[in-house]
Amino acid sequence: MEEIYLRALLGALPIVLALILLVKLRMPAVKAMPVAWAFAVFLAGFFWQVPLSWLIGSTLYGILTALNILIIVMGAILLLNMLKASGALATISAGLSGITEDRRIQALVLAYGFALLIEGTSGFGTPAALAAPLLVGLGFPPLAAAIVALIGHAPGVGFGAVGTPILGGIGAVITGEELPVSLLQWLTGDISWLSAAFHILGGGFLIPLALILYLTWFFGEQRSIRRGLEMWPLALIAGLVFVLVQNLVAYFLGPELPSMLAGAAVMVVISFLARQKILTPKNTWDFPPTDNWPWEWQGTVKSSGQEASMPLLKAWLPYIMVMMLLIVSRLEFLGLRKYFLKPRLTMDNILGTELTWEWTWLYNPGIFPFILVALLCPLLFRIDRKDYQEAIKSTIRQLAPACLAMCSSVAMAQVMMHSGHNLLGVEGMLISMAQASARIFGSFFPLVSPWIGLLGSFMSGSNTVSNIIFSGYQFQVAGELSLSRTIMVALQSAGAAVGNTITVHNVIAVLTVVGCLGREGIVIRRNFFLAFCYVMTLIISAMLFFKFFPDLF
Repeated sequence: MEEIYLRALLGALPIVLALILLVKLRMPAVKAMPVAWAFAVFLAGFFWQVPLSWLIGSTLYGILTALNILIIVMGAILLLNMLKASGALATISAGLSGITEDRRIQALVLAYGFALLIEGTSGFGTPAALAAPLLVGLGFPPLAAAIVALIGHAPGVGFGAVGTPILGGIGAVITGEELPVSLLQWLTGDISWLSAAFHILGGGFLIPLALILYLTWFFGEQRSIRRGLEMWPLALIAGLVFVLVQNLVAYFLGPELPSMLAGAAVMVVISFLARQKILTPKNTWDFPPTDNWPWEWQGTVKSSGQEASMPLLKAWLPYIMVMMLLIVSRLEFLGLRKYFLKPRLTMDNILGTELTWEWTWLYNPGIFPFILVALLCPLLFRIDRKDYQEAIKSTIRQLAPACLAMCSSVAMAQVMMHSGHNLLGVEGMLISMAQASARIFGSFFPLVSPWIGLLGSFMSGSNTVSNIIFSGYQFQVAGELSLSRTIMVALQSAGAAVGNTITVHNVIAVLTVVGCLGREGIVIRRNFFLAFCYVMTLIISAMLFFKFFPDLF
């Protein structure tokens, strides 16, 4: 066996081990990823003979980078828990439920628009877990609610909670390259708008109509495709609104706001059209009577028992504040962005290595605006001291398991990336894997790229983690093949977003919420067909970009 293939095989072992632990043995990421990191350190130290300073330095750099991501997660979850404690979330739910009696339109507003909005503000498994109970409360079969909620939020997963998969996932990897900071920022911007563009076909045209067809075929009394196709004009409008807003925001503002604003726009437009009965079918569609539901459709939902107790605008105010503050802090022409970028913490030459960590903490969306707005909620809603303290404790409990998993995931990726700093003078793990893949797949690698992203999110339950593990690898393969690195990495992220429709973690979470645990196989089998079709739209989009924009970095 040639040396390059042997090094590639050894370099892939930490990822293979993570796959076995997470998927085959169903070990939680909080246990699996530290083991995978330790194995990566062993391989780098023993086979690559990486000096101890680089092993520890890469690990520390990874942990510091992960903390930046975790603060975003903490801010998003804290705000959500404050809204629950105040009763604002119950008011939002009640407002969404009064739009129309047609189940197809309700699915479009809640499973598509609302789920995209929550994906953009909170991410990390919350969209389906929030949208599905709302749908069940409106009268959806619990299994149907779970399936369409998982499908509907997929086009926004690539931008996650205020851009975390790109800023924290891809950014955590490409910042390890020997590239100028200005070039890295430019690359992140390109990856952002490319990721949005790749979702035009699948996210804008496939998903809105597909989730309706899933309802009318799998859960209709007559299993009718025709009743689903009656909704094509409204589904098309929803998709066009999503595509237009997400792509414009990603291009001009970056990765923090696309899903959030696109989801909000879909909700507003479709709700207006439904209330005015514009482009809506003449006949209302509904599920069969509950007495006729098969057992696998049924489940239970735990309700907080809260009732709508405040004006709807007031309930939405925290999310409105978040969107406005994000826009103000990121629009270049307003002249405020530079002030948010000035405060920074820096650690140069970590443990004598060439690694330098820099954190622009005020520009971190977890701090500004999420934690800021969350801490204003007790004053805005007059939340009882005991309730907001419980919201803080609940946030810590939710975040704690993610800390070790995220830190070890990023640390593993950094150790693998920097294994090229070795005493043998050979290429590191990722470059070795990239060189071998380039030889094996050659120009056909773009056909494989999104499936790698999907595999990463399927095994980890996170677009961000998939990007952390695989985007550096895809970045290197593109370089080996003289293909656009930004297109390849954006394709990785888009594929990872699709993986969230079938990832075991998300499926278990949403089925638990609606009381359907044990029907994971049904959900994954049905959603996999749509995921396959979605990935094919990504490949088509990527081929067009490789052909017409070959000079992108």
